[in-house]
Amino acid sequence: MAREVSNPNSLFPIVGFDKTVSSAITRALKRCFPGSAPPAATSVGVTALAHPDLRVEIEATAVTK
Repeated sequence: MAREVSNPNSLFPIVGFDKTVSSAITRALKRCFPGSAPPAATSVGVTALAHPDLRVEIEATAVTK
């Protein structure tokens, strides 16, 4: 699966839950997927994440054959 996830055509919308780091996530996506459009991404502001020590929580879905 790791091989498939490295293909941006296999990765579908990414949802980040801490809007304060959205620009860092955008930069990371561009770095991870050079030369192609990165997967769609959405930032959602929430009051807390699943654990108080978490700085960022990202949800992504990959489709493999």
